[in-house]
Amino acid sequence: MHGAQLAGSHHRVAGGDAGASELSAVHRYQPATGGPQLLVLHRQSGQPLAGVSARATYQRYDRANRQTVQRRSAVLLTNALGIVELPAAITDTSGQPDEQVPQVQLWRGTDTLTVENMGNYYAGNQRDDTDTKCFLFTDRAIYRPGQTVYFKGILVETQGGKTRLLAKAEQEVELQDTNDDTVRKLSFVTNEFGSFNGSFVLPSGLLNGNFKLSADDGELSFSVEDYKRPTFYVQLDSVPGRPQLGQPITATGRALAYAGQATDGAAVSYRIVRRELWPLFDYGRPGRRGGYWPGRGGQQEIAHGTTTTDA
Repeated sequence: MHGAQLAGSHHRVAGGDAGASELSAVHRYQPATGGPQLLVLHRQSGQPLAGVSARATYQRYDRANRQTVQRRSAVLLTNALGIVELPAAITDTSGQPDEQVPQVQLWRGTDTLTVENMGNYYAGNQRDDTDTKCFLFTDRAIYRPGQTVYFKGILVETQGGKTRLLAKAEQEVELQDTNDDTVRKLSFVTNEFGSFNGSFVLPSGLLNGNFKLSADDGELSFSVEDYKRPTFYVQLDSVPGRPQLGQPITATGRALAYAGQATDGAAVSYRIVRRELWPLFDYGRPGRRGGYWPGRGGQQEIAHGTTTTDA
C-alpha cells in the first residue's frame, strides 16, 4: 500500500495496492479432469517450480437463499514440472456449470501470488464432446464476376482436448451469393491428410458483394466486385524548407506505372485547399508525442487547375 498527501486547504490521501512475487502462473482447462491446470514458473528465470502450494476458491450463486456461496479446495502441490491440477467445479443436476473459479492462491514460503480471472471451469460430459471443424482457404480475397474461385478445406476433429485430421470424411460445400442463396454446390471426400480442394466459377449478372463458401462444418466469406486493377500510381514530393504565408511554393510529383516506367502525357487535375490544424500537446506525460488535429472550421479552396505529365 502506498499513499500520497497533497498540500492544500484540504488534505487528501490516494492509495493503491501493489504486489511483488517471484511466482508466476499460466492456466488452461484440462479435459482429463474437467478442472483448471496451472503451470507455476519462476518470474525471473522462467523455470518451473516444484512444491508450490495451491488452493482454489470456488464460487456459485445459491438461488434458494439468494446469496453467493464460496468454498475452498484442499491444498495441493505442484509436481516436478511445476504443474498442479485442481479439482473440477460442481455442476448442477443437468450438467450445466454451477460454479466458477474466481481465484487461486499460490505460495512458497513467504512468497505468495493470487491468480485471478480464472473464468469458468466445470466438469460434466463436456470433456467428451466431439467438435468437428472445416477450415476453408481461397486463393484470393476478392474476385470479379466470371472468375474462378479455387479453394481448399481441411477437416479436423477435437475430442478430449486432442485434435486429429479427419480422413475419408464427407463434406459438402456450397457457393452462396450476397442473399445467402445457393448458387452451386459440390461434394467431397477428404484424403488421408483430411483435406480436399475444388473450384467454383462465379456467375455474371448477380448482385456483387460478400459471397460465401459454406461447408457442413465451416464457412468463409470473400468479396465479388467489378474492380479494375490500377496501372499507375502517383507519388508527391515533399515541399522543401518551411513554407510561409505570402510566399510561392512549387509542388512536384510523379505518375509511375507499376511496371516502373514514367507515365508521360497524362492529364492531371489538382486542387489546393486551406484548413485549420490545432496542435496537440503531450501534457507532460512521458512517452506521448505532440501532433495536430484537424479543426472544425472546414476548408477553403485556394486554387485549382489542370496540367499534364512530362516525359
